[in-house]
Amino acid sequence: MPSTDPELPPAYYLPLGDGRFAATEATMSPWDHSSQHGGPPTALLAACLDHEFGRPAMRVARISMDFLGPVPRAQVRVQTSLLRPGKRTQLSEATLWAGDRPVAVARVWHLATAAAGGAATAATAADDSADAGDSADAGAAGPLVPDDLPAPQPQRYFGGAGDSDWGYGRAIEWRMVSGGFASYSGVGDVWTRLRIPLIAGRPLDGLARFAVVADSANGLSSPLSFSEWLFIPPGVSMHLHRYPVGEWVRLTAKSDPGHDGIGLTEGTLADAVGRCGTVTQPLLVAPR
Repeated sequence: MPSTDPELPPAYYLPLGDGRFAATEATMSPWDHSSQHGGPPTALLAACLDHEFGRPAMRVARISMDFLGPVPRAQVRVQTSLLRPGKRTQLSEATLWAGDRPVAVARVWHLATAAAGGAATAATAADDSADAGDSADAGAAGPLVPDDLPAPQPQRYFGGAGDSDWGYGRAIEWRMVSGGFASYSGVGDVWTRLRIPLIAGRPLDGLARFAVVADSANGLSSPLSFSEWLFIPPGVSMHLHRYPVGEWVRLTAKSDPGHDGIGLTEGTLADAVGRCGTVTQPLLVAPR
């Protein structure tokens, strides 16, 4: 269940009405505390599009997010539009505004789901639970504890000054399997649990648990020191064949810095049942 820790904000975003949201310290970037980490705004736009255009028979299958500049940790506004309506495939778009400046654009594909056949697996059963909505997800969160979940660990991030004040880092419980934020091995594997809701007043669901964490793939698997190199993803693509169920989401990632300034991060996300989807990030790699 989400944390009741008084030191954490009530959610990543506080709804203000008319598509406006106040970003809390839980959205904080590790590099600039006045800006947002990429995960929460990606999840926010996906959630707004799902809320506006989603239907019970459809599910988000892809999120494509492009950052047009730093996203300030301030009041933002979400503008949505339906680009391609359809019974089985549907494309929608959301723009995130900071004042009069667009700072990010996301597109979401909703695809129609179908009834499972006779060879349904445990993963298919988990799909059905996720399709039932937030209440089913919350109910499944208790017993669906991964068998290989590591024991609780000290929460350490990049090791720099002010690291313990990193809002996004503190809003998630991290249990490292291998690698980590400061290992610079090029690979990382971690179980994550969101401690607070995405939007105040709304229960957490699998879509939010996936999207908030997935954008951490490059930071988790950097092959280069962040103090010496820029390792910037201008966008992120997420593909989901099902929503994770339960509180815990596993992110396994690897990054290739390339040879000429363009790198790539690839990751897989899973829950206690199995794989849920993938994440990819193009990378601008350059010396600081």
